[in-house]
Amino acid sequence: MFIYYKRVRLGALPKLALSTAKSVFGDPKALSPVSVQIEPTNYCNQKCVFCYRQNNPWRFDNKHMTFAEFKKIIDSMPDLEELLLNGYGEPLLCPDIFKMLEYASSKGIFTKTNTNMSLLTKENAKKLVETGINEVFISLDSVDPKLYEKLRGTKLELTLKGFENLLEARKKAKSNMKITLNFVVTEETIPGMKNIIDYITGKDVLVKFKSLTVTGKNAAKMMHKSVLAINEMKKYAKNKGVNVWFKMKDKSENKPFCYAIWFGSFIDVNGNMAPCCQMPYEYSFGNVLDTSLEECWNSEKFIEFRKALNSRDLSKLPKEIQNRCYNCNFCFNDQIHKLRKIVNNRP
Repeated sequence: MFIYYKRVRLGALPKLALSTAKSVFGDPKALSPVSVQIEPTNYCNQKCVFCYRQNNPWRFDNKHMTFAEFKKIIDSMPDLEELLLNGYGEPLLCPDIFKMLEYASSKGIFTKTNTNMSLLTKENAKKLVETGINEVFISLDSVDPKLYEKLRGTKLELTLKGFENLLEARKKAKSNMKITLNFVVTEETIPGMKNIIDYITGKDVLVKFKSLTVTGKNAAKMMHKSVLAINEMKKYAKNKGVNVWFKMKDKSENKPFCYAIWFGSFIDVNGNMAPCCQMPYEYSFGNVLDTSLEECWNSEKFIEFRKALNSRDLSKLPKEIQNRCYNCNFCFNDQIHKLRKIVNNRP
């Protein structure tokens, strides 16, 4: 969950500035959300070996969010600027996904979703672009058919066809929709990184390398190998005219600070509000479909969570939550963290 300051409406800037100030000064009571991730479904048609869902199937009840539920959530957030429709399922499996995206776009919200592309027929690709969506994240870790099927459990041919359909639909609609390719970096996928760059060259696609959180005795070695491979690919991609994004938290900073919990949260398919998508189904601040958004957003539990991150002392949080925050590479913001150090005059 990231705020794109260049893309927000002018009227939202004071709210963003105040939310930033609250995160810097550590005020645990937040303003209304400006960025949120909503899970439209937790059904999935793939079996990715590195997915949390695949390794914890008992936590998922296979459910779709209805449009009425989605609308209730969106309408309760008057200051919402950015929406990511995605969770632990394939968004295009949700019957109301196009209606959801269209509704959010009609309200001037910067809308995004993910897809594994296996369901992107020409018709679905056209529908997706026509919703007015701003950005689509696509998942592709290999263009080797055998490895792709091993990693994701489905045929590569269907995925690549979906990708071509998406590119064609964007071109025909003369859309400015951004396409970002998520590549999961593992020991098995590193050898094929160059092939991915070659495949998307000239297609106006951003590549985002995502490293898995690795634990155990080989963790440091694997992380080092990943970083070296990614840095090499960044050079290769630059020569090919392909934009690459990769961000990793400095692990020497073992007292995490997360700015995102002052701006937004993750809401699962059942309406439960969690700090982010890294800890759904386990650490809920309340249900936004059963109670008001404000009751969840500034609940005692959420305020205590913000206090813990503000103090950078997670000792009172459940052990599993501590581990997820300490190992998170996603919502750590160096600039805000440095600013907080200056404001608070502490090392």
